[in-house]
Amino acid sequence: DVCAPRLRVVDAIERAVRSKRFVYVSAPAGSGKSVSALLWLRHAKLPAVWIGLDRFDDVPSVFYRQLALGLFSTQPGNVAMRAVLADPALSPVEHTVRLLSETLPLERRYVLVLDDAHLIQNREIVKSLPAVLKRLPRAFGVLVLSRAELPGEWKTLGSDGPAVLDAIDLRFTADEVRGYFDALGRFLTPDETRRVHEATEGWAIGVAALAKSDHATRGDSGTLFASFFEEQVWSIWDEGRRGFCLATSVADQFDPALAELLSGREDAR
Repeated sequence: DVCAPRLRVVDAIERAVRSKRFVYVSAPAGSGKSVSALLWLRHAKLPAVWIGLDRFDDVPSVFYRQLALGLFSTQPGNVAMRAVLADPALSPVEHTVRLLSETLPLERRYVLVLDDAHLIQNREIVKSLPAVLKRLPRAFGVLVLSRAELPGEWKTLGSDGPAVLDAIDLRFTADEVRGYFDALGRFLTPDETRRVHEATEGWAIGVAALAKSDHATRGDSGTLFASFFEEQVWSIWDEGRRGFCLATSVADQFDPALAELLSGREDAR
């Protein structure tokens, strides 16, 4: 809802897009993947086909229908593309490949953004997507945003693989922390800026949380975020939720089955 210029991130994405046609951004939740992509698109002044994915899209027929409709939106008057979309005899992948074959030359660059791509785990989609994306018109760049590492099957995107950006590339610098607070009308001293940066390690959602609280000017960097979390989050949760989080916090990663074993709760999923 509030954005501040982040020229370092914008430049990193711009260089990745110029060096490679396909860019894969891999970072945990709250790292600023979507906002960074939006900032770059605004800077580059490029139209985008932005497809926000969810777990219900993890079916070939649904996923490729979404993709086909998004691509068709760049040429809504293309009769041949419309006919392909209406043909019930084609498989999901065939639909998209045929549709791409009917694409007329594009007069400007476009960007296809696949957001929350980690939710796509269907093996048929994961294996077929690189072959489909390679058929995109050359005017298209592709930006894939995900919480997961680059799937092995997608390492074939492009002649020597896609450009890959990670959480380190998306972190706020101290100057960007100060700029974000300035955008909110909160002006930090250099020492306060340092404490916020050290407390959050540049993690986007952490910076945003502290910027909207009164904790940014209280305490040292070692306790700044912890005190905010305790007051604004932990103390509001009921005992059951706190117990569940404590029980599962011993594992770096866990699935519903492990969460149930650790917490002893049948509703762990």
